[in-house]
Amino acid sequence: MQLTLSPTELLVTALTHFRAALPEPREPHVLDVLMGLGLIALTILALVPPPTTTVRVFRAALAPLICFGWMYLSYVPLLLTPKERWGAGILFVMFSFRTLEMLVMTPPEHSVWRVRNGVPEPIPEPYTLKKLDWANSLVWSWRGVGWSFSAPLCASQLKVTRELSRKKYIIRRLINGAVAYLLDDALGALMRRAAPDFFITNQIKYYDLSQLERGMYSTMVVVRTVCILEFSHVAASLVFVSLGAWLGDHELLSPWGWPPMFASLREIFSHPGIGYLWARQYNRRMLHVWGWVLIGEKLLGLPVSGVASLASKAQPPQAKVLEAVTVMNDQDKKELSGTVDQGGDDASATLRKRKTTLLEVSEPDTAPATPVSGRVSPSNPLPKPTKEKKTPDVAANLIKSAITFTLSGLHHDCSSLLLLLDKMGRGEKELPLGLMVTPFFMIQPLGLVVEAIVKRRWRSVRKTLPLPETALRVIEFVIGNTWTWVWLGWTARWYVRCLSEIAAYQPFPNKPIFSITELAWDYFHDVVVGTPGAAGANATMGPAPVAPVAPFQAV
Repeated sequence: MQLTLSPTELLVTALTHFRAALPEPREPHVLDVLMGLGLIALTILALVPPPTTTVRVFRAALAPLICFGWMYLSYVPLLLTPKERWGAGILFVMFSFRTLEMLVMTPPEHSVWRVRNGVPEPIPEPYTLKKLDWANSLVWSWRGVGWSFSAPLCASQLKVTRELSRKKYIIRRLINGAVAYLLDDALGALMRRAAPDFFITNQIKYYDLSQLERGMYSTMVVVRTVCILEFSHVAASLVFVSLGAWLGDHELLSPWGWPPMFASLREIFSHPGIGYLWARQYNRRMLHVWGWVLIGEKLLGLPVSGVASLASKAQPPQAKVLEAVTVMNDQDKKELSGTVDQGGDDASATLRKRKTTLLEVSEPDTAPATPVSGRVSPSNPLPKPTKEKKTPDVAANLIKSAITFTLSGLHHDCSSLLLLLDKMGRGEKELPLGLMVTPFFMIQPLGLVVEAIVKRRWRSVRKTLPLPETALRVIEFVIGNTWTWVWLGWTARWYVRCLSEIAAYQPFPNKPIFSITELAWDYFHDVVVGTPGAAGANATMGPAPVAPVAPFQAV
């Protein structure tokens, strides 16, 4: 008798064996933090030597070990909630891809550069403290801010200048962090109290919801996601900026090195369109390097385009300048070595003046005279083209966008797999095997192309309309924002459905979720009203149900 297994049974069997081979999840430990810092330190030290053939082989051998460490930290330590575990897993997967990018795929000495006043900085000499500082900045600046692969900063982000005091920055960011935390806490309480059948017990599926419920629940999920990202960024920035009070002024320890992660709501609504939203608000530039540049332009040979390519197009003349400076450095060493006993100080001053003159002549006209922010990229402000604009290759941009967004979705679904393995470890039988957030990301390039075509057509039609400028702006504002939020709301179905069914908002077994909002609600009912919080069964917030989960067990 021949036994056959369905694809679902084969997948469950494979995942069961895969989870059995993994170490059992456990509570976090201080050694986990030290391990993460050690992995970052290893990556930094690997970038200090020059990218010779021997060094590149060493980096390539070291990269899998570092990636294995990040994968270990993403799976073994159990954070306070599945939501935090899901987010941390995404971050560690991105760290792994970034490690492969820097140590294996393309040496950063050949592909990226720091930016000051809109001008690329020379790569420091290897085996020096300056090269160590350069590598330290590259590894920690995972958003790419201050580097050639950075997304353009918005006006509200550029307010964090070098002149901003540490005290004002800390107070301002503390307020932002507190608002983000309290808003996330309140929405989490609403999920557990007002919509437990969907977010906690999963008795109601996404397609069973009404259109109003879908819109409300999607808004809650999206706002919580933004709040979590903002709060995490605020917490990290406050730690580093506070350390700067004792360790001194440095890019990673100063306010100007930590601009806000997102633009203000006013900027978002005043620039309607998903193109602006994705390009400026969601700074996943490491994926841009992987998908848009590495796979799209280098491997597939697609034409160079996009915001980040403006910097690469300006690289050749700058590269010549940097090459000339390097040659002059070599000449300086010889000249200075022969003038130590014959007015070495004057010779050194003359050579410095020669370099300064060369850099001043080569500086582009679009570079600001003074730094608006310590982390302004060469794409911000955008250089004015000297030639007539060419029509962008829509097909090539669509392919590169699809690659980049798909990589982003797969990064997220690596963490979705973590929560799926957790459900298997608790012995749950209902497993959402086919659910992924990747479709949400994969479909975004289609919306970007449609938006680009409509915008181009609108610019030509706009000139012929007999309407005042104010009326035209109102039309753009209304139609643009309607399109943006309807599109994002419709495509968010995959994102929201996946997060709810993989138990991202359920508490871990025997680890209740602390909530200031729920404590205040229960106190109000118990003390002020005189009835227990559970009395509000039909009210907006009732008792928080507990999901039927069992402790972790070996499979």
